[in-house]
Amino acid sequence: MEENDDKRQDIISNDDKRDITVKVYKGYTADGLERALKVFKKKIQAAGLFKELKDRRYAEKPGDKKRRKQRENARRRRKTKLYQGKS
Repeated sequence: MEENDDKRQDIISNDDKRDITVKVYKGYTADGLERALKVFKKKIQAAGLFKELKDRRYAEKPGDKKRRKQRENARRRRKTKLYQGKS
């Protein structure tokens, strides 16, 4: 394990709200790199960064933001009501 420590490179993305760390090791095959990318994408998605980037792509008026959030909440309530009815 110690011999891998000097090969390790840490890629850290710091945000004021989130810290995401993905460890990449030198000398691994392309399959290892694909796996690392898959893990990285899952962590980014779990942290909600994709949605935040999409939301921040354009400026949004406060009223539009409020209406969008109300639509999202209504959709979320409908989905939970639908799934609670099936139980």
